[in-house]
Amino acid sequence: MARHYKGRLGASLILCSFLSTCCRAVDGQTQALTPDQIEQQISNLQTLADEPHADHRTHFGLASLLHQLDSIRPDGGTRLPRAKRAYRDAIATAPTEAAARALQGNLGALLLASGDAEEALNLLEDPAQPGQGGDEFASMYAGAAFNKGKALGVLGRADEADAAFLQALEVSRQVAVSSYARSFAALRQQTDESAKELTSAIQYLKHVTGRVAADADSEDESEGLEEMFGWLNEIAPQDESWLHFAMFSLLESQGDRAGAWEQLQLANRLQKHNVDASTDPDATLLQMVTNVFPTWEFRKQMAPQERDQLNLMIDGGLGLRNETPVFIVGMARSGSTLVEQILASHSWGHGAGEDTAFAPLLPELIGAVQERGLSSEVFHEYAHMYLDRMQAKAIDQGAGSPPPTRIVDKMLRNCWHVGYINMMMPDACLIQTVRHPLDIALSCFKQPFEGRGTPWAWDLDDIALTIERVEQVMEHWGGVMPGKVLRVPYEHLIASPETVVKGILQHCNMPWEPSVLDFHTNRRSVSTASLAQVRQKLYTMSIGSWRAYESELEPLHRRLAPLISKYEDEWGLQPQDTSLHQEL
Repeated sequence: MARHYKGRLGASLILCSFLSTCCRAVDGQTQALTPDQIEQQISNLQTLADEPHADHRTHFGLASLLHQLDSIRPDGGTRLPRAKRAYRDAIATAPTEAAARALQGNLGALLLASGDAEEALNLLEDPAQPGQGGDEFASMYAGAAFNKGKALGVLGRADEADAAFLQALEVSRQVAVSSYARSFAALRQQTDESAKELTSAIQYLKHVTGRVAADADSEDESEGLEEMFGWLNEIAPQDESWLHFAMFSLLESQGDRAGAWEQLQLANRLQKHNVDASTDPDATLLQMVTNVFPTWEFRKQMAPQERDQLNLMIDGGLGLRNETPVFIVGMARSGSTLVEQILASHSWGHGAGEDTAFAPLLPELIGAVQERGLSSEVFHEYAHMYLDRMQAKAIDQGAGSPPPTRIVDKMLRNCWHVGYINMMMPDACLIQTVRHPLDIALSCFKQPFEGRGTPWAWDLDDIALTIERVEQVMEHWGGVMPGKVLRVPYEHLIASPETVVKGILQHCNMPWEPSVLDFHTNRRSVSTASLAQVRQKLYTMSIGSWRAYESELEPLHRRLAPLISKYEDEWGLQPQDTSLHQEL
């Protein structure tokens, strides 16, 4: 029989209120078309696409909108099969071979974004050369060339990826500004020729945009570059930012820290140009979390009957007992991809990435709770939905059938959902990756994020606020469910990998396997910003990397001083200790 919780706190109403707030926050930034408007357009196009003689434009429009909606409102990939079918229908009905090849590149981009890099590469393996198909498809061909490089990188074929990005520069020059700029930023290291071109392009744009005062000599120089770079005159701020991220990396590799920092600041300002972000988007979420989930100490002061009912709900007494899910939560650039890769290298494990199924289920859970109340039936039903979707995703990603024993969900913003995860699936393994706050901040600021969900990463104050909010909510969960979430410090993982990994596996009730320490040989698709790190053995160069920009980060250091001291004390890190900088 289903068990229900009906305490004096009105938990059902509070739960629904929090979930509504949470789902709005996860949706991301305001778009030109709202997700609901896109949904309506998808419905209209689906009706047209179902007609017997629908043309390639209809199928392509449907596929593109499904692709766009998946980007701005991720739902665990449930729209991707429809988008793939629509792209394939568009290719099949394309009027010319050139059109079919261009549409094929779009399908490759979708497959790449959905984690199927191998199939994506098959479609992108032979991107068109400049001029093929005429001007109509030149930009799409350039995008395919760039995505080929991305697919190779995701598969760990770094040298081939660099060669593909150099080819993408050639294909996109004069025809595709975004692919051109992103190709520079994607290169691990500039060649002499690409470095010279990048430097000249930025020098030209300085004068076009008026960001520097021009003298007579520089005016002459700018006029000399007009023929080569005049096509960049209308470059969008977000596209220009990739050039400055690339220049930052180039100058940093040359030891010009001051020049590099100037480029990095400009790159981030340009990315933030059109971001419509709240000053504190997670403040409401934090307040709701603390209201819905009182700490253990607070609950001990409640009347016995009410306390027992609340404990039953919070501690998972209504939830499904299942050890399959492993959740990694916390801040970006804290070692989460590394931990996922380690677990995915275990014979039981599969890394499902970030576009996962828990948060998208929350709106459905709202309706069920409103209609049926908080009950074991509701939580079991939605726990099974989550597990079914994640197992299907694992199989679709090549994990084989039956699905793996442990599936790793690395959606970091699940840090706001820890209480609900435990309510639905109390045996789920919960891990928070942590790292020195200044190393996280600098790493986020240096990283040219392409994906969704990081509008805060373009500003140091926004980064600091995000670090503070994540720390606050995770500290609260520690008071609600002491010991439930395992904190894994990046510095300890690097310094003592076997000891730390054994602790992770024990926490997730997984047997020890020495092979997990060879995670860098695992060729599973990895599409996050930490790709390069998980393709090589553990190294310590990134520990304390913030010191290279210590003076530039001084305001951030002052703001985060309490968290920095707390972190260094908790994990035994000395502020002036350089011993961890030695190569292992």
